[in-house]
Amino acid sequence: MSRKKKQKTEEEILGGRYEHVADIDRDHRVALVKKKDTDEIFAKKTLSANKKAGYDLIKAARLHGVPRIEEMFEDGNSLYVIEEYIEGTPLMDIMAARDLTLDEAIKIVCGICDLLSPLHGLTPPIIHGDLNPNNILMGDDGEMHIVDLSAPQQVAGETPDPFIDIKAVGFILKAFSHGGPKKELASDKKLGEQMAHIIDRCTTKIPDERYRTVLELKSDLLAMEPMSASDVLKDQVAAGAKNFAPPGFRTRRPWKMIVGLLAYFLMFIVAFNIDFGAKTGGQDMCERLFCFAAFICAALFAMDYLGAHSQMPFSSSEKPGLRIFGIILWTIIIFVVVMSVGGLISMIFA
Repeated sequence: MSRKKKQKTEEEILGGRYEHVADIDRDHRVALVKKKDTDEIFAKKTLSANKKAGYDLIKAARLHGVPRIEEMFEDGNSLYVIEEYIEGTPLMDIMAARDLTLDEAIKIVCGICDLLSPLHGLTPPIIHGDLNPNNILMGDDGEMHIVDLSAPQQVAGETPDPFIDIKAVGFILKAFSHGGPKKELASDKKLGEQMAHIIDRCTTKIPDERYRTVLELKSDLLAMEPMSASDVLKDQVAAGAKNFAPPGFRTRRPWKMIVGLLAYFLMFIVAFNIDFGAKTGGQDMCERLFCFAAFICAALFAMDYLGAHSQMPFSSSEKPGLRIFGIILWTIIIFVVVMSVGGLISMIFA
């Protein structure tokens, strides 16, 4: 008669050398344990046994910024990994606490690249597989650490692809570019374009356009250059010209400029073909010129030139009906006022 084999307790599996302290993440089976003979605190991860080959690599490599593996235990299909417990602040919390500068963001991402490069350089490469701001820790020792590694498992002889981690770095960069550095990237067109290009190469679905290594990505980040003083001046002049350009010419779109020119020409034709019944040629010319000016001024206001609507009562209202009423009202008033001024001035030539 065969006896049923007694199932080992976890403490027995760990050789009786560790005792449970607290759960860190029950869903992912991560806990704190204390080594009985030294009172040192370690992190214990319970994983599938097929992860052992990858963790053997990590243990032997002893890489900087990656938790040191103290020892491992196997029990059937389970692998128990006892590793260094890193105390620190997740990058996610740092990003939420304050707006980082562009230089700080680049420094952090370059640091992530420096930690990933040795992992990707192992044979076979170690791919994190779930890199995000929650498992990048800024340690209490001032050093950056990558935690929650998913050790590689080769399938049918295929080599794990580092692009999985490079893509994750791209998404971290994207998160940075929508945070503190957003204003810096928006105010410097050259930096913004360079950052957008780097993020695109990190996340593209086209293999030939991807970064092949994290060091190649790091090199592009460090090579980013702001606009020169002359480029900034040119942009400021162009922006000023765009702001002061009349309706029809602000977007520089050909069809809008053609429509604008036709509209201004039509105003000119109408203004210079109205019979004002002037007694002298000088009076007639003055009234025609002010009529054209009245058309132009009314049109500029109607088209919200230089944000004119926001400066006047009614037209600045948030209520659509009242705003439309205000635009029509002030357009008529402006036309009448300019025409009246023209009429008064024309009297000089009577």
